[in-house]
Amino acid sequence: MEWAQFEEPTTGRLSPLGDVPEATWGFLLQMRRRLEEGVNEFHYAPQAFGFAVPAEDPYQEFLPALLRDAEDAGFAPEELTALRLYLPVVIGAHLAKRQRKVFVVAHLAQSLDGRIATRTGHSRWISNSANLMHVHRLRALVDAVLVGRGTAERDRPQLTVRHVAGRNPGRVSVSGACPGGTELFSGKGEDLCYHGGEACGLEGHRVLSQDGEVEPGALLKDLASRGWHSLLVEGGGGTVSRFISQGCWDRLQLHIAPVILGEGVPGLRLPSVDTVEQAPRVSMTAYDLDGEVLIECRRKSAWRMN
Repeated sequence: MEWAQFEEPTTGRLSPLGDVPEATWGFLLQMRRRLEEGVNEFHYAPQAFGFAVPAEDPYQEFLPALLRDAEDAGFAPEELTALRLYLPVVIGAHLAKRQRKVFVVAHLAQSLDGRIATRTGHSRWISNSANLMHVHRLRALVDAVLVGRGTAERDRPQLTVRHVAGRNPGRVSVSGACPGGTELFSGKGEDLCYHGGEACGLEGHRVLSQDGEVEPGALLKDLASRGWHSLLVEGGGGTVSRFISQGCWDRLQLHIAPVILGEGVPGLRLPSVDTVEQAPRVSMTAYDLDGEVLIECRRKSAWRMN
């Protein structure tokens, strides 16, 4: 295939997510740490901006109001973009902890035609370096990051925050059956493996199902009991799809790369609906990732597709 090469002028309609200002990123990390310590009042020094995180937010009114106040306070566009994208993760984890739940962010990088790999399974690299930095920031803000067994065995990921300041999350894998003593991650870290079948007795392994299918809801309940109240579901497509279809998510982020793979591995694979009216809907915000697009989706209502 040959494609015409030309450049379209940018419209400026997307929020550009480039280099997050150091002061803003430091504030987000500090906020996360101090919330864990029981502090709920914060001040952002560059704008002398202060606020207190509520004990509860049942109608999800706090964050939109806070971001409007930040915009009125004269925050720079890059500061507002960073707060708009990352502050919900920090505050969502805090509120989830109070409810003994888990705040879940799911992320996939896919082609324009919705593929996360070619038909041969090759996927490096669909996303660009800006999205890589973004994913590392997400890792730095959550308690744990999760991938399916297939992704772990194929990629042997580190799942660390090598490219940004912050602490490494716990690493979680999920599998239909015990993978045995296979090392699913490279490097050192605090690892958990959830799987179906019989108890194996291996350190860090937890059996959550006898029939081979680990329910996301049961997994999240166990994570909360361990004190892990925020989770990044990073892949693969089947794993992300199970969390989405069963309503076990708070944010879904899709990085759309300007590439067409044709026949390949699909990203989201969800149960079908008969009519458009039956389809669940989301609220969306789009961000510019160095010329590519990150779409963040938020649930508008209760969600379960199977």
